[in-house]
Amino acid sequence: ELAADQNITAIGEAFAGNTAITYVKLPAGVTSINDGAFKGCSSLKGIYLPNTMDTIGASAFESCTKMTQLAIPKNVTSIGARAFVGDTALFMVYMRDADYSSLVSIGDEAFKGCTALGKFCSDDAFVIPGNLETIGASAFEGCESIEDVNMNETVTTIGAKAFKDCRELVNVVLSSKLADISQEAFSGCRRLKAVTFKKGNKSIGASAFADCRYLGNVVFSNTIASIGDCSFQDCVRLISVDVPNSDAVYGENVFQGYPDGEKLTLISVDEESTSYKYYKKHMDTIKFISYRDNATNNYYKYVICISSPDGTDNQKLGTITVTDKSGNDPNKLNNNQGVPLNTELFISFKAKANCKMVTGSLKCNGRTLVANKDGIYSCVMEKGGISISAEFEQTSSGEIEASDSNISVELSNGATVDTNNEVNGAKLKVGQT
Repeated sequence: ELAADQNITAIGEAFAGNTAITYVKLPAGVTSINDGAFKGCSSLKGIYLPNTMDTIGASAFESCTKMTQLAIPKNVTSIGARAFVGDTALFMVYMRDADYSSLVSIGDEAFKGCTALGKFCSDDAFVIPGNLETIGASAFEGCESIEDVNMNETVTTIGAKAFKDCRELVNVVLSSKLADISQEAFSGCRRLKAVTFKKGNKSIGASAFADCRYLGNVVFSNTIASIGDCSFQDCVRLISVDVPNSDAVYGENVFQGYPDGEKLTLISVDEESTSYKYYKKHMDTIKFISYRDNATNNYYKYVICISSPDGTDNQKLGTITVTDKSGNDPNKLNNNQGVPLNTELFISFKAKANCKMVTGSLKCNGRTLVANKDGIYSCVMEKGGISISAEFEQTSSGEIEASDSNISVELSNGATVDTNNEVNGAKLKVGQT
């Protein structure tokens, strides 16, 4: 512990390479930890940072391989490049009142290789601080325990490979202020299932989502104007991609690596779109669906896309039905041209035997649908048409869904009993016969 009366405001390299120290308490008044200050302190398990701190320098805690957690004061404005790189035991970086944090930038490779890090600015989740603007290149590359990234609207920049190889990452919600999704930003996130694009996102960099093997349906915002080379390469379970911008520019080999004998469904406005032209060049691996057949009369259609987390043939898992208020198929109305803008539509689904729909996966143009008080799902027809998507998955052959309804049980002798009653001294439990 450093004495508070020493008037220390910055920590230099005095501790760098010290393999003996295990805990450090910095006194109030310290405002910065300089570059490399605790680099290579391989026995350091914890450090107390005072509320006066505002800067954590480059490589400040690099290769502190036994550090498990620390709390960052909310007055810290920047975390330097490689500040915690290689800290493989670090599982939690906590920040009280993260919504009011002063942190605006996380440097390149700041947490690269922190394989245990799954809790950030929170003690139970990965949370983006409320004023963060910049996430540097490879900032969280190889952080294999991150499961969810929900960006605040303050985030304007993420560097190349920012979340590359985050192997447990399942869900990403982008900021509308993030114009460019940098190259390889989420490549190698092999369990990534859902990405929410927003109006304001403009370009997808080369290999941005390459090798994201559990992506099923992707719906771009209508502001996406550029789709980079190999951006969805080796996304082997990708079922459909909805591109509402009819002038989007495609790079080379965008969907390279799609499984032999299967076809990706590319959805866009009409046969004048750049998506259709891309399809024409890759008809062996892509099929095209237009959701606007007649722009003159302003009728629009829906498309249905069903996928599964495990890649099972989607046609075997479940069905989705779309109707208007009279029970008609909207796509067959008005001489098979669809329905006008803002027509209310109703969505129902049915899982096949031993299957179920993944909770929260029913979406309209990438937005999660929520049932009303009567349990009914609905949406309205949008300009350009809508894409209704959902994930269905198989359950184990004997699995049943939980129910609030009474269960009728019949014994082998024909007698019926309540499941909470004992019969001849034997208590029947769910799962037994």
